[in-house]
Amino acid sequence: MGIYFVWASVSEAPMEVAPLWPFRKEETGFSLDTYSLTPEEKREVSVTFESFAAPDGRKIGSEHRSGAVTRGLVAYALWNYAEQLMVTADMSGDSLGRETVLNKAIGAVKKAYQIHNLPIYLFDLARYLAANGRLSAADQAYKAFLEDQADYRPGEGDYMFLYNRDIPKAIVDAKDALDQL
Repeated sequence: MGIYFVWASVSEAPMEVAPLWPFRKEETGFSLDTYSLTPEEKREVSVTFESFAAPDGRKIGSEHRSGAVTRGLVAYALWNYAEQLMVTADMSGDSLGRETVLNKAIGAVKKAYQIHNLPIYLFDLARYLAANGRLSAADQAYKAFLEDQADYRPGEGDYMFLYNRDIPKAIVDAKDALDQL
C-alpha cells in the first residue's frame, strides 16, 4: 500500500521565497524575492505530478503530511525543465535564441533550489551560468555548491530526488571548473 497525496492545482499554489543568496540581481540578471511559475514551468510541474498519480487518478500534492514531497516534486520538475532547455540551447544556432533559452533554464533551476534546497541544484545553476558566459556568478555558484554539499545531510525524502544524480562526480566537476574559471 502506497501513500498518495492530492495536488489541487499548480496555479492555486503560489510560492514565495527569500532571495537566492549569494546571487544578486546584477550578477545573474534575476531577482527572485518572490516569484510565480511561468506557463511552461507550470506545464512541466503538471506533467511531473501526473506521472506520479495514484492508481485511482489522484495526484500527489500537499494535502497530506509531506509538504516536503510536494516541494521536492515541484523542484524536480523545474530542474528537469531546465535540463531540457539546456539541450535546446546546445542545439540552437541562433545566439539570441540560445541566450533566451539559457535565461529560462537559469530561472527555473534557481526556483528549484529555492523550493527544495538540494545543493546539486547550485551545481546545475553554476553550469548554466557558465554556459551563458556569466563566469563570476558561475564561480560563486560552484563555491556555494561545494560549501553546501560539504555540510549537507539528505533528509528522508531527498533520496528520491537524488537517486539519478552523481554527487561525487559533481564535486570533482565543480572543483575542476573552479580551477579553469
